[in-house]
Amino acid sequence: MLFLYMADHFCKYFLLLICLCSTRKLLCKSIWTPYTLAARCRYLHTLLIIVHRCAWPRPLEGVQVWGGEGSAACRHTGAGAMDHQQQLAGLAAVTVAAVLEQAYFSLQVISARRKYSVSPPCTSGPPHFERVFRAQANCSEYFPLFIAILWTSGVFFSQGASCVCGASYVLARLRYFQGYVESPQQRLRALYVSACLLWLLVGFSCVGVSASLWRLAVHWAAHWAVHWAA
Repeated sequence: MLFLYMADHFCKYFLLLICLCSTRKLLCKSIWTPYTLAARCRYLHTLLIIVHRCAWPRPLEGVQVWGGEGSAACRHTGAGAMDHQQQLAGLAAVTVAAVLEQAYFSLQVISARRKYSVSPPCTSGPPHFERVFRAQANCSEYFPLFIAILWTSGVFFSQGASCVCGASYVLARLRYFQGYVESPQQRLRALYVSACLLWLLVGFSCVGVSASLWRLAVHWAAHWAVHWAA
């Protein structure tokens, strides 16, 4: 599915590049004459409409768009809202799993405090307690970043790829915590794996957001071209 998604977008942007290259001579100032100005405006209008339809995503099934031309108002039916929830079920499941994991890490710190009689706000004690506390703190530091890029990547790039990376990250963080509790050296492999997954999600997010901004720019360009040529 990820390969098909990327291939589809590659074909769309490749088509856009071909269209822009083919209009280089058309946009040259030396060929703009009063006699051909209207014809070239109509050509550009048609080109932008084609690119807009290729690059702009179709609305979700069950969503009815209403209002005049250029209106942003939309109305979701009950079936459409349910379909939208089902589409985000994977991201929500990974998020819940990550939250439960953070709760487990916190409970381990509480258990270690009771076991070694280390009362808050003290953060130093026996080596085993310090390793548990440090492992939980390290995982908590990256948790907000993980949640933010997980949803950004899932919404704008691919939910399937984001869920796989997100679930793998949750498992890697669990192995990181368990390894750190035993020995600081045993945390390294899980640390490298989780860092790679985090950067992969960041890359997915950048690609997805950039593609969405590009489609938005094409949409507004086509919208203004329609009014300019009318």
